[in-house]
Amino acid sequence: MADEDDAFTPGQIVQFAGADAVVIEASGRNGEARYLVQSGDACLPMWLPAAVLADHQRGGGGSPDVFSRSVPHLLAVDNFFDDPDEIRAIALAQDYVENPRRYKGLRSTQRFLWPHLREELGRLLGVPVTSWLELDMNGIFQQTSYSDPLVWHHDLQSYAAAVYLTPDAPPQSGTSFWRDRTHGCRRRPDHPLERTRLGSDQAVAAASSVVYDEYNILHSDNWELMESIAGLYNRLVVWDAALLHSATTYDHFTADGTALTRLVQLFFFDI
Repeated sequence: MADEDDAFTPGQIVQFAGADAVVIEASGRNGEARYLVQSGDACLPMWLPAAVLADHQRGGGGSPDVFSRSVPHLLAVDNFFDDPDEIRAIALAQDYVENPRRYKGLRSTQRFLWPHLREELGRLLGVPVTSWLELDMNGIFQQTSYSDPLVWHHDLQSYAAAVYLTPDAPPQSGTSFWRDRTHGCRRRPDHPLERTRLGSDQAVAAASSVVYDEYNILHSDNWELMESIAGLYNRLVVWDAALLHSATTYDHFTADGTALTRLVQLFFFDI
């Protein structure tokens, strides 16, 4: 509740969200004082609780812009490639190898970093891409099928991205993002957001022992679904690589299914 010293009068210039605002009217609602103010370039009137307005005069109220200035943690762009059939044909013409210690399924021996792609990803995120050529799995094609296990994991770069390249694949062929049921981690436990939430090195270590447990990496028991992105043909998905994620399912990729394999092009990069 605001103090009497926090009272404002019509016509008074105050601060709200990092900009000058004008008090238009004083009123009450549910026993609490409130003020109608006009703020910002739009000068749209808005009712503010007296305590909120007073907090902004003292330099409180969190960010002066109301919102935090951050880059997207997850975005999707449909119809990404101009000719996805051509990209798919290139992908299917490649040689593929297994490396079970690093990934599941098959990955192409060559990688493809298309002209201007680095700049386009930077445009979408609103920040320049820094590390690009240095990351050896950036730009590879990957094929997975019904026989491959799902893997709950995060990546080590700033961002990961995938373009889905299986025509007519079911929506469940996309990517899902998870929260650890035991400690509530959505990102790697030592990520700054998780470390702040967990509160201590001991809590981070305890969460890490669960998130990286060999059983939990390959089984769904410990994971609560937070959001899923459908694997639509020629859809680009870009996400914060620290997010705990997996393919949603490989169930449809059998001899009797839509296709034998789930084909994607993967990108890993830093900002």
